Amino acid sequence: MPFAGIDDAEVFEAWKRQAIEFVHTVPSNDWEWLSIAQHHGLATRLRDWSNNPLFACFFAVRDGVNTDAAIIAVRFKWKVLPEEGHPLLYKKIAILRPHRVVPRIARQGGTFSIHPKPAEPLTETSRAVVEMQKIVIPASAKDLIKRELSFYGVNALALFPDLDGLAEFTNWTIESKEYWKPF
Repeated sequence: MPFAGIDDAEVFEAWKRQAIEFVHTVPSNDWEWLSIAQHHGLATRLRDWSNNPLFACFFAVRDGVNTDAAIIAVRFKWKVLPEEGHPLLYKKIAILRPHRVVPRIARQGGTFSIHPKPAEPLTETSRAVVEMQKIVIPASAKDLIKRELSFYGVNALALFPDLDGLAEFTNWTIESKEYWKPF
């Protein structure tokens, strides 16, 4: 976890104790727990990825900030095997493909990479990387791309199958005047 001076294991265990009331199926191991934690915003040693390039594009253009965005495509050398040990003791950067333990991970094609040193940047020269490409999206193209993605069903409602996703999608359709017709 990227909090200096704070014990990862303590934070993770405290989070799990409280998170249990919100999960419909209890995860079978700490890799699955950590995937859920990362996916819902807890600072962890994981980084989010998607197997679907259109979903990655949505996340790149999702914010309304007028700055360029980027999609990073990576192939990793190693794959995590959960039986190899606890995620907080894992010593190399590797890809993790968890079971689809929560709807958001399933809908988004959620995949993660584990980073024993979370503050260390991932680069083309990292030992764990086979190949890495960066696709820059100019700020001026973000709005059009977001509209086009939504036309093809890639939007907040599709990727966040809950009330938060519905609210984000509804707000976007009103703000952008996309699809929204007042009665």
